[in-house]
Amino acid sequence: MRVVADPDSRLPPDGAYFERMAYAHVMGALRIHAFDAEDYLQKRHPADHVTRALLTRATTGAITSSTHASLVDSAFHSFLVSLAPGSAAAELIKRGMRVKIGQGDLATFPARAAPPTAAPWCAEGDPIVVVARALPAVTLGPPRKVAQISVVTEQIAARADGEAIVTQLMREDMGVGLDAAFFSTSAGSASAIAGLLYGVTPIVGYAGGDLAAIRTDLTA
Repeated sequence: MRVVADPDSRLPPDGAYFERMAYAHVMGALRIHAFDAEDYLQKRHPADHVTRALLTRATTGAITSSTHASLVDSAFHSFLVSLAPGSAAAELIKRGMRVKIGQGDLATFPARAAPPTAAPWCAEGDPIVVVARALPAVTLGPPRKVAQISVVTEQIAARADGEAIVTQLMREDMGVGLDAAFFSTSAGSASAIAGLLYGVTPIVGYAGGDLAAIRTDLTA
């Protein structure tokens, strides 16, 4: 059985570079359609240079330049935000400010000390109000990792839509895992991040459980 090139495969759907790279490793290991992972990508997705570059970095185990580091960072960010709308945490990440923390374990960034205040209006020719903001430092890190090893049978791998099936399953699992961690009440550990609800005292909901109660809770 030979591999047929996908004419619309310049980029994987929804930025799923890592899923495509993982599936290429599977196909290369099984040697059903290709000799190795790179051979599979060359035959099936000849125009997808991004995944092939990521595969090279993963194989060598090194990021050799700022260009390669930027490529990995961009691909990983695309992967996270592409999990939305299936993942609420991914949607929050998508709406947040994107920053680089470099190769270290910890990084500090300025943050607001108080809620935003409305910028004042002024008449033509009047002095413009000067605003001084308190920006305390917030520490981010150390980084944590979510990972999964998926079993792929030869029967699935031999299917023409095998890559799409495995990609969808991996994305669903990652989305659920991301949400479970982000919205948990657990403290951070050596292996997992602290949940956004850790240390938060819940507010007693409005009685009734109907639409009016929901509206009251949302506007509280």
